[in-house]
Amino acid sequence: MKILREAGDSITLALAVRRLGQVALHEDDYDTAIAFCTESLSLNVKTGDFRGTLACLSAIAGYLCRAGRRVLQPNCLAQFRLCSMQ
Repeated sequence: MKILREAGDSITLALAVRRLGQVALHEDDYDTAIAFCTESLSLNVKTGDFRGTLACLSAIAGYLCRAGRRVLQPNCLAQFRLCSMQ
C-alpha cells in the first residue's frame, strides 16, 4: 500500500484497502473492516469511481449488519442515490 500511496494510484489503492477490509471481516474485526472500507469509500469518491463507491457502501452496510449495528445513515443513503443516478 505504501507504494500505491507514493505513486498516487488512488484507484488501485481504493481496491486494495477495500480488500483488506474483507480480510478483517473474515477475522471478525468489524471496526478495522469498516475503517478500511471507509477509507476506500473516500478514495473512490475522490477519484469519481462510482462502481467502487457503490461497492464500498454495500460492503459497509454488510459489515455493520454483521456487527449488529445500525445500517444506513442518511449520508450513506444520499451517496447511494447520487451514485445510482450516474
